[in-house]
Amino acid sequence: MKDMGVKMMWIVPNILLHLLAIGVLWFIVVNAETLQEIGYLVIWTIGLLLLLLINFFGSYQIASWIKQGKM
Repeated sequence: MKDMGVKMMWIVPNILLHLLAIGVLWFIVVNAETLQEIGYLVIWTIGLLLLLLINFFGSYQIASWIKQGKM
């Protein structure tokens, strides 16, 4: 396939970021009570939301590049 290496250089890190987001979500759910006690629940939640925003934008960008034939 054409430019498979370029696609993998973009897609693999994107998948890893999605897995990281799942891990962060799991961490927040498991430790929500403790995070609330020490006042970090909001910070972790905002961080997760920002990570998800970046992930979804990256996925959208990669998909649009593939449709346009840039990759």
